[in-house]
Amino acid sequence: MKLAEVCDKIRKARSFLVTTHRLPDGDGIGSQTALHLGLIALGKKSLALNLHDTPLKFSGVDPHKVIQVWQPGTKLEPIDIAFIVDTNESKMLGELDVEVKAAAKEIIFIDHHVPPPTEEKSAFYFYDESAAASGELVFRLLEALQVKITTAMSEAIYAAIFTDTGGFRYRRTSGATHRITAQLIENGVEPEKLFRELFSRDSAAKLRLLGNVLDRLEILGDGKVAVLTVPLAVREEYGASVEDTESFVNSLGALEQIRFGLLFREEPGNRVKVSLRGYGLTEVVGVAKHFGGGGHRFAAGLTTDGSLEDVRMKVLDRVLELLAQAK
Repeated sequence: MKLAEVCDKIRKARSFLVTTHRLPDGDGIGSQTALHLGLIALGKKSLALNLHDTPLKFSGVDPHKVIQVWQPGTKLEPIDIAFIVDTNESKMLGELDVEVKAAAKEIIFIDHHVPPPTEEKSAFYFYDESAAASGELVFRLLEALQVKITTAMSEAIYAAIFTDTGGFRYRRTSGATHRITAQLIENGVEPEKLFRELFSRDSAAKLRLLGNVLDRLEILGDGKVAVLTVPLAVREEYGASVEDTESFVNSLGALEQIRFGLLFREEPGNRVKVSLRGYGLTEVVGVAKHFGGGGHRFAAGLTTDGSLEDVRMKVLDRVLELLAQAK
């Protein structure tokens, strides 16, 4: 779906819902907040709604708490368009998925991933895989709609881009990315202030758990595969949250010669979340898709049923097999 087509649909519609994936991250929260505020600025009726609470570290992205949390069993009022940002699969909404589909006349995904092969025929996809973050697409959309991008919108988009690029370190950070962030700063964003809000909210429990996890770091595949593991019992022992562990995998990028970085996090109900990172020219999205997950070429993930040890063995076998093939 082209930018002009999205703009045309927005101009014709009156009521909107803006949501993002379960366990929202900085790109999801930032993109959602900015788009919601932009729709309000256009005189539209908009509801920002998520399945889960906004993580504490991203609370500054939505200081006025415009994002509401859906209460299970609550029916949504009919809406013209539902925007689902920072994912291209409605299943990532969890239980909210059914309600959104029942309430919305049309669904539009805004994401910087290529839609899955099983894309929903009743939905539209506005995406650009070259974009560094979904926040970039929201910025382009607001500009095309001639919305005056306020400081609040700019802070939300900046947070979206900053977090999803790892502080402008990742491969898809482009000249366009920096041109957008330059304009956001001109709109009133204070980078140092926003950095403190995003990265000065860590708990002692998170740091202690990180120390424990790093102490058990595994290096495999002749030094090219780094593995971190977070057993459920250990996380609970330290009193750390699931959100506390989300950034742990990024610690592996500092290691010399590493090509694959993996984090295995045990979850309740005999499930395991796996986060994958690829360094250099190593793509990891294929590994994630092999086990039913997805993501970017160099940053991907999956959640699957099974014991921690079984999932570790299957995923690591796949990674080591790919590493051997690449030699």
